[in-house]
Amino acid sequence: MRLYVAGSVLDRDRVRQIANILEGHGHTITFKWFDCTNDSPAERAVMDLKGVADADVLVVYMQYDRKYRGSWVEVGAALAYGKFVYFIGQANHDLVFRKHPLCKPFSKFSETAHTQIVREVGPFI
Repeated sequence: MRLYVAGSVLDRDRVRQIANILEGHGHTITFKWFDCTNDSPAERAVMDLKGVADADVLVVYMQYDRKYRGSWVEVGAALAYGKFVYFIGQANHDLVFRKHPLCKPFSKFSETAHTQIVREVGPFI
């Protein structure tokens, strides 16, 4: 399965850890924004959205009280493409787009979350 893992730049280490776990299960991460250092903002915006477009699923880490501005752009793009979005964490839990039929919340990233994502999305890809 091809995945894009979104989150705040302030959480890049945790997002990288989640991506590494998913790769360890045989998934492909479509763009590793958390490892980029020298890209211009314009290049990053294009590569981030290409990563979302190339993914089967968007996994979004939103654990803390942050703005997650870029992540919400990526969520909107994923929903516009008709992709499943899995939220990890409780931040912004009351926002309307977390209630979209293609969205599923998890309070934390765990083996249970990974198994459920694969079970729910697998038949569609």
